[in-house]
Amino acid sequence: MSTSCLIPLLVIIPAAPFLVYIIGLLLPASHIVSRTRTFSITPTRLWSILCDVERYPQWRRRLVQVQIKETKQQTQETYKDDTQQLEDGANTTNTTVQQPRLVFEEYTPRRKIVVVHVEQVPHYKLLRILKEIPTFSGSWTFELEETAANVTQLRITQQGVIRKPMLRVIHMLILGFHRRIDVFLNDLENYIAHHTTPSEWGTTANGHVKPSQSECHTTFFY
Repeated sequence: MSTSCLIPLLVIIPAAPFLVYIIGLLLPASHIVSRTRTFSITPTRLWSILCDVERYPQWRRRLVQVQIKETKQQTQETYKDDTQQLEDGANTTNTTVQQPRLVFEEYTPRRKIVVVHVEQVPHYKLLRILKEIPTFSGSWTFELEETAANVTQLRITQQGVIRKPMLRVIHMLILGFHRRIDVFLNDLENYIAHHTTPSEWGTTANGHVKPSQSECHTTFFY
């Protein structure tokens, strides 16, 4: 190889990480991605699986352990619109309720994630804070909707911020922002297919299927 070819290579190769870093700075730090998948299961049973964190290692392949660190009740105010009161000039009514606060740790071969349930409305909404500092922060929103008898559509939306520029490039070009969602859904689909039966699904009121929708919000940092 001639000297004229070697000189550009000697310049480009050491500069490659710097170029990747510059490209990462130009990319937006935030992103929103979502995935939707349909499962042969009721929303109630699917919700139970999603919230049963102690059994996560049974179906999430990358998890080796989940440790419950804290369980206690916390006071939380909930607000509910009242149509009649709105007509009378009032805005909202609020009540104070006791909500469970759960703290647990998820362990994979490469990392530990601390998860905190800070808000929970059974079968409707779950807000989690996950901490794995310092590269990423964001949220997962789970939306469950029954579309037919014993058929539930699950939509997961990730809103994230990747702080490190080089990781932005890696996720953009190689891994994909939706990679974690896809892994989660694949594991969940496999678990439902092999470890649930119709007797576990339950039935709706009076044996009829009626549309239902639930949400589960997850906020995390890692």
